[in-house]
Amino acid sequence: MQFFKFRKSVPLLFIITCIILNLTLTAQVKPFPTDTADIIQPVHSRNWIFIKEGIQIDSKKFISNYKNLLNLKEADELRLFKSETDEYGITHNRYLRIYKNYPIAGKIILFHNKGSQLESINGDIDIAIQAQVNIQLTKEQSIERAKSFFPAEKYAWEN
Repeated sequence: MQFFKFRKSVPLLFIITCIILNLTLTAQVKPFPTDTADIIQPVHSRNWIFIKEGIQIDSKKFISNYKNLLNLKEADELRLFKSETDEYGITHNRYLRIYKNYPIAGKIILFHNKGSQLESINGDIDIAIQAQVNIQLTKEQSIERAKSFFPAEKYAWEN
């Protein structure tokens, strides 16, 4: 008889567990700062930012005014390294994340523009870099070390 009582409570326990998990996962979405509500659409999509229609802002102005949205600290910067326009007239500007003047491999943020108007941003937005940069090799030492890994009689940059 007790088995049947337990069996009836299983769906209820399942529903409660689902609600708790949903609340936990929803709580992990980082809300946009309130000072950006006038330009950012309230869409919570991981690593995407959408600009509200009618807002006139370009990529450079967005980067300088809203560094907090991109998790950029004082030692961070974004450097444009590639720009291409697709068949719909959308220009996709790829910016490389730079930390203390060193590029961070693979950490790219894309700005999507229609003309000079910024429409959306995506990429590695949610990372915050905190690293100690202590380069101990000179340029010459680095080249010699690289040559030891890739031995050749003559290298492309040598004449």
